[in-house]
Amino acid sequence: MTHRLKVSGSSIPELRAFLEEFEVDLGCRPAAVLREGRYETVVLSEDSEMPRIMAWRFGGITVEDLGALPSADTRLSLFKAGNRFINAVPSGFGIKE
Repeated sequence: MTHRLKVSGSSIPELRAFLEEFEVDLGCRPAAVLREGRYETVVLSEDSEMPRIMAWRFGGITVEDLGALPSADTRLSLFKAGNRFINAVPSGFGIKE
């Protein structure tokens, strides 16, 4: 099962060092956003890596589990078959640009 994690650190190098330590998926457009004096990003991690990540206690890194993602079959069942672009803006998950 895949989990969404919010990882934050006090600096970009600190955040980068943490992310290089673990096998996490940064997605297609990774970004660190500055919020309340801390840089944060959202990553995906598999169950096998979760115990190591959640046990991390080095530096100022904090990790928050945002929950498990539903399986691909479950996500696909939320949408009916057909033309997703019929109303010009596609329906479904993701950013609509």
